[in-house]
Amino acid sequence: MPDIDVGTRTFAYAEVRTGTRQIKIWIKGDNRGAQQYKFDPDPHGDDWYNKNQAAFYRTAATKLAEMFNTKGSFPRYGKSKIEINKTTYALNEPPK
Repeated sequence: MPDIDVGTRTFAYAEVRTGTRQIKIWIKGDNRGAQQYKFDPDPHGDDWYNKNQAAFYRTAATKLAEMFNTKGSFPRYGKSKIEINKTTYALNEPPK
């Protein structure tokens, strides 16, 4: 699982493959636990995603980490969006 340094924190993230594309992100060395998001729309509809999955997840994790550092918490489900390669993705709760 890759790490990224954003601000003064180190975040780890992973792609979650469960039929829908999701990301799991957490702060290394922090006991708050991980946050997981389902992307809407499904990134597979974007040819760029299909050829650049590592860059897609790194960009998503960086944006989520920046949001955490700004607000002190990860975004709530359905309340935030991120743009990656000119596509806007809602950050929704993963199916249970």
